[in-house]
Amino acid sequence: TYLISLLKKHPSNPKQQRSMCHKTEEQAVETKEKAKAPRKQHSGKLNRRRFESFIRNEKPYLNPDYKITDLVEALDINRTTLSAFINRTYGVNFNRYLNRLRLKELDKLRSQPDGQGKSISSLLDKAGFKDFRNYSRAAAAEREDAEQKNETDKKKGDTE
Repeated sequence: TYLISLLKKHPSNPKQQRSMCHKTEEQAVETKEKAKAPRKQHSGKLNRRRFESFIRNEKPYLNPDYKITDLVEALDINRTTLSAFINRTYGVNFNRYLNRLRLKELDKLRSQPDGQGKSISSLLDKAGFKDFRNYSRAAAAEREDAEQKNETDKKKGDTE
């Protein structure tokens, strides 16, 4: 078994050996280029007012494919810093935060005259949900949070 695994790692076929050496050289050049390229420095200036202003004005949550990396670029902030900010400020991760905004948008769309009487399914894409399944998961997660909060509030009331 040792010999077989050794042969797999170091093929005897000269073409395979050249191919492997070529890939290794490419990888080495790529690694050197990455090392030379300076790391992007972010502004690091993020506060709740700037963040919420961007969200309110740009409405990135309406894009179902929006990712935290998109927000990192838009705000010119470090990803870890942004993620920690959202967790600390809103008590949820980035995806839960976006889905909460989408749920609010859906409620807003349903309450407007042209949205009244329409099915939820017909409004999901306008609210930024990729599909009904994503909506269902987001709504279920919010219901669970609300139930847990009610349980916690009841327990606090019992001890007082």
